[in-house]
Amino acid sequence: MKKVLITCVFIFFGSFFLFAQSYCIPIPDSANLYISNVHIGSINVNSLNEGYSDYSNTDSTVLNYGLNPINITVVGASLSTPDDRYVYIDWNNDFVFDVSESFYMASSINVDTSVVPGFYRMRVSVGLHDTHHGAPFPCLTDTGEVEDYTLIINNTTAIDQNKLMGNNILIYPNPSKDLFTIGGIKNLIKIEVYSLSGMLLQTTKSTTVSLNNYAKGIYFFKVYYGEVIEELRVVKD
Repeated sequence: MKKVLITCVFIFFGSFFLFAQSYCIPIPDSANLYISNVHIGSINVNSLNEGYSDYSNTDSTVLNYGLNPINITVVGASLSTPDDRYVYIDWNNDFVFDVSESFYMASSINVDTSVVPGFYRMRVSVGLHDTHHGAPFPCLTDTGEVEDYTLIINNTTAIDQNKLMGNNILIYPNPSKDLFTIGGIKNLIKIEVYSLSGMLLQTTKSTTVSLNNYAKGIYFFKVYYGEVIEELRVVKD
């Protein structure tokens, strides 16, 4: 009986640990130093001094292998009060931003060909140079600002930022508050709708897809037509 009880307790807490994993939540003071814009791929987000902002469910971009330009605009930095800027990408999806996963004062993000195509959390963190130089700070708790985004790594060298695959399909409007219309295809078989986490939400044979019952965020349509399968990214706003 004791062995069974111990096993059950281990399974319970082990399962709880697995499902309770999450990224650290920064608590910065952005009154005098903050991120005003992050631009990489199709991400182009303007913001104010909001401390910590999680845009990972609403703002994403597709990156390809090789160098991908990034620009981070900061308000409050000067020659007398210089800032440090770090970009972190959780390449192993372990909910920890390691030093080896950081880019310091980067003008581009290099995606190595060893990276598996998929979804990755990107964190942009800005802090005071005198406090943080040489010491990455993904979980900032003092002066500065932190923002999170989603990166989608594609295993090609060129891609339409509105699509994950294919050149034939049109989808409009995108973003949309509810209805998305798919055009430019013949012999439609079905359309599957997936969440950002990869969960299948619905299947339809209509070229008009409603996301009325789902929260704002990023979704993916897998379109089957003829002998072709194409995937598109859509944003519900």
